[in-house]
Amino acid sequence: MLTGKIYVVGNDPFTYLAFEIDRSKMLKISEKSPAYDELWKHQSKLLEITYETYDGELYIKEFKIKME
Repeated sequence: MLTGKIYVVGNDPFTYLAFEIDRSKMLKISEKSPAYDELWKHQSKLLEITYETYDGELYIKEFKIKME
């Protein structure tokens, strides 16, 4: 499990989701993650995720929203 925030990175039309850990590291979220479309709705929220890494990207299997 990992805790952090979801952000949109890049400029239209080349945007993607990233997961920020400890305000110092951003990890790209794989578009193949089952929760990818749902994660767009939770930008800037604190989440706890269950994940794996593939080719340097986070593959998020599931998540839950945490209280800040």
